[in-house]
Amino acid sequence: TDETLSLADRAAKARQEEAQIFLSIHCNDFSTWLDPFDLEKREKTGYSFHHYRKPSDRLAQNLETSFGRLDLGGIKDNGILWSDFYVLREITIPAVLIESGYPIFPWQEDLLAVSPKFAKDYARAIAEALEDYIDGSAKP
Repeated sequence: TDETLSLADRAAKARQEEAQIFLSIHCNDFSTWLDPFDLEKREKTGYSFHHYRKPSDRLAQNLETSFGRLDLGGIKDNGILWSDFYVLREITIPAVLIESGYPIFPWQEDLLAVSPKFAKDYARAIAEALEDYIDGSAKP
């Protein structure tokens, strides 16, 4: 369903549902230090994978690898980052927050909000990463 939940409610719902994996998918926003029209800094305007606990690192790596195999319209990989985000900190299962791109740029907005091909490729990248992660978790 389409719900709006507070950060605390998202963490509580994951615990209540006994989730095994938690993904939080977002579009990036600019920090006050980043000028979106500074071409040099625009190099850092891509997708990224944030984790808080060490067990989430492999899930983030699987996501980054899967995204790297697909044509995501030239949106750059900003890598895997440790981040002290509430939803990651308050969940003890493997959890990754995905920042998808910057819709302030028209070319990224077209991909993120309009392109059916991009949406399909993006969903496929996440599904492949989850399959790889689960298969890897099952191995001794």
